[in-house]
Formats: sequence, structure tokens, C-alpha cells
Amino acid sequence: MPLRTRVLCLLLLIAHQAYGSCPVQQDGLLSIVIDDLGYRLEVGTAAIELPAPVTLAVIPGTPYAEELAAAATNRGKEVIIHMPMAASHQAPGDPYTLLLDMHEEVVEHTLSQAFEELSSATGLNNHMGSALTADRNAMNTLMRALAERDMFFIDSRTTEHSLAMEVAGELGVPAFARSVFLDNDRDDAKIAEQLAAAVAMARREGRALAIGHPFPETLRVLNDLLPQLPIALTVVPASQLARC
Repeated sequence: MPLRTRVLCLLLLIAHQAYGSCPVQQDGLLSIVIDDLGYRLEVGTAAIELPAPVTLAVIPGTPYAEELAAAATNRGKEVIIHMPMAASHQAPGDPYTLLLDMHEEVVEHTLSQAFEELSSATGLNNHMGSALTADRNAMNTLMRALAERDMFFIDSRTTEHSLAMEVAGELGVPAFARSVFLDNDRDDAKIAEQLAAAVAMARREGRALAIGHPFPETLRVLNDLLPQLPIALTVVPASQLARC
């Protein structure tokens, strides 16, 4: 075997050991993350019952956060922490919000509280965060905390200036960025169009991640259309995309 080929094989082996295996699928991999869970039990339960291995993003410190995380885990669904972060144009209103002017020790303490409360979570994504994800120091602190806990990160990409993916790569944190928002327009037809766009991207590029919210319209469309997705397309938890 030529030296160049042996080196390439070694690099692929190292990558496989570091991030886990990714199944080869004919029509690609699609992940769907449902954000903003924790404030309402009924809609959170409906999201857990969606007919696919969706990933449930739970806001720590909310009234039903622990109950929904436990129910999702019991149903075999992946749970991640939907961590509130400072936005550019909106005042924070959620528990455990990470702010730009927080001292690093306060950020780490706040993250530890969230990790302890949602102990079944295997990853984290940002709730809002257009200001915080664009701040390199804040992202360094966050990614170090995730690396210490062997967690992955999903960048919701609430700003084009996000540094989250760049910093995650620098610190070796498995990560993936949102491809499509499903329900910026809460209309059944528009949500179906966005889901179709995510499917098309997964088939074209091999992987795609869509983020939705527990709106009645979103849950209705997903319940109707998830069983009708192309057979060769595989819906997978977000961790599978982040760790590939």
C-alpha cells in the first residue's frame, strides 16, 4: 500500500475512534431538534411522542424540565440542554441565562447547575444567544465545559456572526450547526416546505439538521409527515451528526 494511502487510512481510523461511526445511508441523515421544552407539560409530552428519534432540547430551570427530560429518556429519545444565552436585541427572561458580563466562574457555576439538573442530557444547544455565541471568550468557556463532560454542541445559528462552530473545532468538541428552521412562519404549508428543504439538503449533502418548536402547527406537520419521509433517508439523533 502506498505511503499516502496508509496515512489517509490512519487519519480516517483516528477520526472514527474520536467521533464514532456514521452509517452510510443511500439518501443521507436528517436530525430534528425540538427546542424550548420545559414550560408546558402537555406540548412537551407531545414532542416526546413524535414518531421519530427527534432530539428534545429542554430549558433548565423551567417548571417541567426534569419531568420532561426523564420522560424523554424513558422513551429512548435524546435530551440536550437548551441553554439560554444573551441575545443582541432582547432582554433575557429565562432561568440560568448566560450573560456577556458574567465572570467566568459564574458562567461555569450556572452551567454546572444546568448539567446537574438535566443529568440525562448528552449535549447542549443555544436558546437565543445571538450576542453570546459571537463572543470568543464566552464560547471558549462554554466549549471547555462541554469538553470536560464529553458533550456535543448544536449551534442554533441565531446570528451569522456565531463563533461557536469555530471554537468547538479548536477545542475538540463535537458539533453541528442548524441547517433549517422549520417554523419561523407558523403555517402548516410553510412548515412542510421547510421540512422538505431539510430533506432535500440531507439527500444532497449527506447530512442536515432542522430545528422546530413545540407549536401545535409544527407538531401536527411532523406527526403527519415524518412517517412519509423517503425510506432511504434516515432520521437520527443530533448527536450522530455532531459526532460524525
